[in-house]
Amino acid sequence: MSVNQWFSLEKAIEREPLIVTPDITIVEVIGLMSQGWVRNCPLDNDNSTDDNFPVRKHSSSCAVVVHDGLLVGIFTERDVVRLIAAGRTLQGITIAEVMSRELVTLKTDRTNQDIFAARNLMHQHGIRHLPIMDECDQLLGIISSEGIRRQIRPTQWLRFCKVAEVMNSQVVHAPLTVSLMNVIKLMANHHVSCVVLVQKVKERVQKLTGNEESSDTEACALLPIGIITERDILQFQRLELNLEFIQAQAVMSAPLFLINPEDSLWAVQSLMDYHKVRRLVVASSQAELRGIITQTSLLQALDPTEMYEVLELLEQKVEELETEKRKLSESYTTQSQLYQQTQKALEESHKVEKSLRKENNLISTILDVAAALIVVLDKEGKILSFNQACEIAIGYSFEEVESKQVWDLIVPEEIETTIEVFEQLQRGEFPIQYDNHWIAKDGSLRLITWSNTCLIDNDGSVNYIIATGIDITRESKLRLSSCAPNI
Repeated sequence: MSVNQWFSLEKAIEREPLIVTPDITIVEVIGLMSQGWVRNCPLDNDNSTDDNFPVRKHSSSCAVVVHDGLLVGIFTERDVVRLIAAGRTLQGITIAEVMSRELVTLKTDRTNQDIFAARNLMHQHGIRHLPIMDECDQLLGIISSEGIRRQIRPTQWLRFCKVAEVMNSQVVHAPLTVSLMNVIKLMANHHVSCVVLVQKVKERVQKLTGNEESSDTEACALLPIGIITERDILQFQRLELNLEFIQAQAVMSAPLFLINPEDSLWAVQSLMDYHKVRRLVVASSQAELRGIITQTSLLQALDPTEMYEVLELLEQKVEELETEKRKLSESYTTQSQLYQQTQKALEESHKVEKSLRKENNLISTILDVAAALIVVLDKEGKILSFNQACEIAIGYSFEEVESKQVWDLIVPEEIETTIEVFEQLQRGEFPIQYDNHWIAKDGSLRLITWSNTCLIDNDGSVNYIIATGIDITRESKLRLSSCAPNI
């Protein structure tokens, strides 16, 4: 798969969006948008699920309005919230009266626009749904923030970013006793997709006075208890609930799946996928409200330029590894054991390539691209990634060596030489090849021959060092035994 295919716009398009005509009523549209999803709402007698959060099946967060084959408008969950907050009655009103007519669209062409073109356009205009048109201005489908995240699937990439780096700390919140109507007004006034329901708890805070004596003062901590989202409002409207009198705590989603500011974005994505939610509340270790993170936050954490660079580097490394394996096969055709090892390496390489095409996993592709040993280091020589071949060769798992400096695994007499090679790489000097001995977990020594590549940023400084190695312990022993005199 080429680099462009990884981020193809075509694969992220939702080809079967909810399409309605201008004369349909808002009430009918809300019913269609709500179809196929359920929520554990105590006031919904027809609900049979025990899940505390929305379960998406065939629901839609927007409806596109088409007349005579032409796209004329769009209607989203946020529009529903805006109308209710404004006090508009929804009975008898057609979608044509309230739909958004000033549309932002993206037209596909032969330049094969990537998925980041859609992401940037959505971010520029502050929208979450982008109609995609063909060259004849016919609707092809919709791209959403959720669809972009699902297509990119940057699981390994996000493991290096923390929640605190991208979360929104300005959380719109309300007490548990607030009415649903006031929750809706908060959403509309602040242009947000959810409101967090909190409980205030008084806590004592020690404060230094002018003479350096301490005094106790009271402060209020906010504990997140539940959440109301735009999608919930659609269901409440469909159920014709009395929004003025029902308190939010009666129908909120609870308990919340809280995350910590120090958690990785990889953990956020995994939790979102598992629970099928579009946002998570961030809380401290004392369960105090700290922020909120959404699917859009995850997308903003990705740098498309850097992702393209990694993929291009990966393709180059795959070609280099394939060439190297062919040479090994040609060099040891008379030695059946080495030939079998080479064949096995080729088979594993093909399996890895198949996995790359299937999983769209950016960083894991570097780790599992071949049977060769691959180690990714930071500027200080600490291990950031450690592939399965390394685990097999020396017996340590990635979790056991993560954040350790690479020379901690090398025999003492070769540490100084290894550090010198590392410093050369930081200066942009690339030794063609060098060997060193690694100490395996069982105490045995493995002789590894290494080649290196650096990922350099715009100012020319080294961000990451990618070391690719081959375990030649066995070959070395074979050569030594063949050179030994016969007794």
